[in-house]
Amino acid sequence: MKRLPNITPISLVERSPGPGPLIGAHMSIAGGMHRALERALKVRARVVQVFTRNATQWKARKLSRAEVSTFRGAWLRSGLHSIVAHDSYLINLASPRAALRRRSIEALAEELSRCEALGIPYLVSSRDPFQRFEDGARKSRGSARAH
Repeated sequence: MKRLPNITPISLVERSPGPGPLIGAHMSIAGGMHRALERALKVRARVVQVFTRNATQWKARKLSRAEVSTFRGAWLRSGLHSIVAHDSYLINLASPRAALRRRSIEALAEELSRCEALGIPYLVSSRDPFQRFEDGARKSRGSARAH
Protein backbone atom coordinates (compact mmCIF):
# COMPACT_ATOMS: atom_id res chain seq x y z
CA MET A 1 0.00 0.00 0.00
CA LYS A 2 1.35 3.42 -0.87
CA ARG A 3 1.76 5.92 1.91
CA LEU A 4 -1.03 8.44 2.21
CA PRO A 5 0.26 11.98 2.71
CA ASN A 6 -0.61 14.08 5.75
CA ILE A 7 -1.91 11.17 7.82
CA THR A 8 -0.87 11.07 11.46
CA PRO A 9 -1.93 8.57 14.11
CA ILE A 10 -4.74 9.67 16.38
CA SER A 11 -3.21 10.37 19.78
CA LEU A 12 -4.53 8.43 22.75
CA VAL A 13 -3.00 11.06 25.01
CA GLU A 14 -5.69 13.48 23.85
CA ARG A 15 -8.42 11.09 25.00
CA SER A 16 -9.01 10.74 28.71
CA PRO A 17 -10.24 7.28 29.66
CA GLY A 18 -12.68 8.84 32.15
CA PRO A 19 -14.25 6.89 34.99
CA GLY A 20 -14.77 3.16 34.86
CA PRO A 21 -13.17 0.32 32.94
CA LEU A 22 -12.48 0.45 29.22
CA ILE A 23 -14.95 -2.15 27.96
CA GLY A 24 -15.51 -2.88 24.31
CA ALA A 25 -16.12 -5.54 21.70
CA HIS A 26 -15.13 -6.68 18.25
CA MET A 27 -17.51 -5.02 15.79
CA SER A 28 -18.39 -5.78 12.17
CA ILE A 29 -17.06 -3.47 9.46
CA ALA A 30 -19.90 -4.39 7.08
CA GLY A 31 -20.99 -1.26 5.25
CA GLY A 32 -17.69 0.51 5.94
CA MET A 33 -15.18 0.62 8.75
CA HIS A 34 -16.86 3.68 10.25
CA ARG A 35 -19.98 1.55 10.81
CA ALA A 36 -18.06 -0.50 13.39
CA LEU A 37 -17.70 2.67 15.47
CA GLU A 38 -21.43 3.36 15.22
CA ARG A 39 -22.14 -0.20 16.35
CA ALA A 40 -19.74 0.16 19.27
CA LEU A 41 -21.48 3.32 20.44
CA LYS A 42 -24.86 1.58 20.30
CA VAL A 43 -23.67 -0.95 22.89
CA ARG A 44 -21.96 1.78 24.95
CA ALA A 45 -18.47 0.45 24.29
CA ARG A 46 -15.53 2.68 25.13
CA VAL A 47 -13.05 0.74 22.99
CA VAL A 48 -13.56 -1.34 19.86
CA GLN A 49 -11.70 -4.00 17.90
CA VAL A 50 -12.07 -4.27 14.11
CA PHE A 51 -10.66 -6.09 11.14
CA THR A 52 -9.23 -3.65 8.62
CA ARG A 53 -9.99 -6.17 5.85
CA ASN A 54 -11.42 -9.62 5.23
CA ALA A 55 -9.64 -11.79 7.81
CA THR A 56 -9.96 -15.02 5.84
CA GLN A 57 -8.43 -13.95 2.52
CA TRP A 58 -4.85 -13.17 1.59
CA LYS A 59 -5.69 -10.40 -0.86
CA ALA A 60 -6.93 -7.16 0.66
CA ARG A 61 -8.48 -4.42 -1.38
CA LYS A 62 -6.77 -1.07 -1.01
CA LEU A 63 -8.12 1.52 1.38
CA SER A 64 -9.30 4.62 -0.44
CA ARG A 65 -8.54 8.12 0.82
CA ALA A 66 -12.28 8.58 1.35
CA GLU A 67 -12.48 5.45 3.54
CA VAL A 68 -9.52 6.56 5.62
CA SER A 69 -10.91 10.08 6.01
CA THR A 70 -14.41 8.84 6.88
CA PHE A 71 -13.06 6.38 9.45
CA ARG A 72 -10.74 8.88 11.10
CA GLY A 73 -13.45 11.52 11.23
CA ALA A 74 -15.94 9.06 12.71
CA TRP A 75 -13.39 8.05 15.35
CA LEU A 76 -12.67 11.63 16.35
CA ARG A 77 -16.39 12.41 16.62
CA SER A 78 -17.23 9.15 18.41
CA GLY A 79 -15.51 9.80 21.71
CA LEU A 80 -14.29 6.19 21.75
CA HIS A 81 -11.11 5.91 23.78
CA SER A 82 -9.25 3.50 21.55
CA ILE A 83 -9.49 1.22 18.56
CA VAL A 84 -7.62 -2.04 18.15
CA ALA A 85 -7.26 -3.91 14.86
CA HIS A 86 -7.09 -7.69 14.53
CA ASP A 87 -4.94 -9.11 11.75
CA SER A 88 -5.80 -11.83 9.25
CA TYR A 89 -6.35 -15.33 10.58
CA LEU A 90 -4.12 -16.65 7.77
CA ILE A 91 -0.92 -15.05 9.05
CA ASN A 92 1.49 -17.56 10.60
CA LEU A 93 4.95 -16.15 11.26
CA ALA A 94 6.00 -19.40 12.93
CA SER A 95 5.07 -21.67 10.02
CA PRO A 96 7.62 -24.38 9.25
CA ARG A 97 6.80 -23.79 5.55
CA ALA A 98 9.00 -21.01 4.17
CA ALA A 99 6.47 -19.94 1.51
CA LEU A 100 3.69 -19.50 4.09
CA ARG A 101 6.04 -17.65 6.43
CA ARG A 102 7.10 -15.31 3.59
CA ARG A 103 3.47 -14.66 2.62
CA SER A 104 2.65 -14.06 6.28
CA ILE A 105 5.41 -11.47 6.60
CA GLU A 106 4.01 -9.61 3.59
CA ALA A 107 0.46 -9.78 4.96
CA LEU A 108 1.55 -8.55 8.40
CA ALA A 109 3.38 -5.61 6.79
CA GLU A 110 0.19 -4.77 4.89
CA GLU A 111 -1.85 -4.98 8.12
CA LEU A 112 0.56 -2.59 9.84
CA SER A 113 0.36 -0.16 6.90
CA ARG A 114 -3.43 -0.22 7.06
CA CYS A 115 -3.35 0.45 10.80
CA GLU A 116 -0.95 3.33 10.27
CA ALA A 117 -3.15 4.89 7.58
CA LEU A 118 -6.25 4.55 9.77
CA GLY A 119 -4.46 5.83 12.89
CA ILE A 120 -5.04 2.58 14.78
CA PRO A 121 -2.22 2.19 17.32
CA TYR A 122 -2.69 -1.50 18.24
CA LEU A 123 -2.78 -4.72 16.21
CA VAL A 124 -3.85 -8.04 17.77
CA SER A 125 -2.29 -11.11 16.22
CA SER A 126 -3.59 -14.68 16.56
CA ARG A 127 -0.98 -17.33 16.03
CA ASP A 128 -1.43 -20.86 14.80
CA PRO A 129 0.07 -23.66 16.86
CA PHE A 130 3.59 -24.82 16.13
CA GLN A 131 5.59 -27.88 17.14
CA ARG A 132 7.73 -26.46 19.93
CA PHE A 133 7.32 -23.10 21.66
CA GLU A 134 11.02 -22.25 21.29
CA ASP A 135 10.94 -22.94 17.54
CA GLY A 136 7.75 -20.95 17.03
CA ALA A 137 8.97 -18.00 19.08
CA ARG A 138 12.31 -17.94 17.24
CA LYS A 139 10.64 -18.08 13.81
CA SER A 140 8.08 -15.43 14.76
CA ARG A 141 10.81 -13.06 15.97
CA GLY A 142 12.85 -13.66 12.84
CA SER A 143 9.83 -13.15 10.61
CA ALA A 144 8.86 -9.93 12.36
CA ARG A 145 12.39 -8.58 11.87
CA ALA A 146 12.41 -9.56 8.19
CA HIS A 147 10.30 -6.62 7.13
